[in-house]
Amino acid sequence: SRHDVDTQEELAAWLSEDGFAVTQATVSRDIRDLGLVKTLAPGGKKYRYQAQQPKDTKSERFISVFRNTVLSIRAAENLVVIKTETGSANAAAETVEEEPAPLAAPAPKIEAPQETKFDHSLFKFDEEDDFDFDFDAFDNDKKEEPAPTPPAPEEAAPKPEKSGKDRGKNKDRDNNRKAAKTSLPSSGTAVQPARSNGNSTLDVIKQKGYEVLTGVTLKNNLIDFIGIADSQICICLIDKEPGDWLADEERFNDEEPLWFSESSHRISPVRKVDVSRQALIDKLENADMHFDVKAFVIVQIGNIINAEDMFEIWDDLNVNVTRIDRGTPKELRLFSKTLDEAIDSIDKDKLEKVKKLIRSSN
Repeated sequence: SRHDVDTQEELAAWLSEDGFAVTQATVSRDIRDLGLVKTLAPGGKKYRYQAQQPKDTKSERFISVFRNTVLSIRAAENLVVIKTETGSANAAAETVEEEPAPLAAPAPKIEAPQETKFDHSLFKFDEEDDFDFDFDAFDNDKKEEPAPTPPAPEEAAPKPEKSGKDRGKNKDRDNNRKAAKTSLPSSGTAVQPARSNGNSTLDVIKQKGYEVLTGVTLKNNLIDFIGIADSQICICLIDKEPGDWLADEERFNDEEPLWFSESSHRISPVRKVDVSRQALIDKLENADMHFDVKAFVIVQIGNIINAEDMFEIWDDLNVNVTRIDRGTPKELRLFSKTLDEAIDSIDKDKLEKVKKLIRSSN
């Protein structure tokens, strides 16, 4: 790069002056192996050799597409959700797969523990120590003293003869014991009646003073329970899906919001119960019936790993995401502590009208 040259012979001459004895053929082969190209020098009269500029590779093109099409990236624990422009998801996914993973740091060397020799000798003495042992002290030829004979047992006093009345009581008591033994199972433990789960969703709704409809379809969504009071209605959808889920309530390109797991995805249950509530409110208003309608999602056994990030969004949607039994995380409030008490019970005629209206929404 210090000289401008016209020919490879001139380049070989410059190299010879610098102490490199080369021929034109050697220079030509080295230029080809190094991938150098001949470009016009500043001034436009001579040439120079320089390295080729790297061409745009497939990976770089994908990275460019990734930067220009990705709209949002959300992560929680070991799940990542990437949203892209319509039709760009495959390119973004291939970019993630093409990108080489960082090299793992070498594992630290673990030195093997040095083996320690265990000395099995009972005593250890120095060579200069001098000890005298009295081996007679360990003589076991002592005479054994006879064991003392136990005192003769006293003669038991004769038991008084029971009267006929006492014998009758004892007989009744023995019969009662036999009857108790026969009533027990073979394991010997008493059978206790099974206790019903008083904390189930249905029990909680009834305990709060609501009349309950079960298995109602609203706007093509199956709602497990609908509680009805004089001026209140609660719509309850039980989320029975197990496993860890990443919740997302954002709609994109008119598509339904999705919840994601490591291996699948599904429409958000929050979205389902919200749509069902709105459909019921419209029906009630058209019938000139006014209720305070609240929506609940009850997580039964699953785990929402980003629940803390979603509370504000669920509040804006006015949907209560709660838990019961083994639903997690613990930050979700229990359904029994979230559902309000019914202010007044609904009368029979009004209840029948509401039931008919709800059933007609199927």
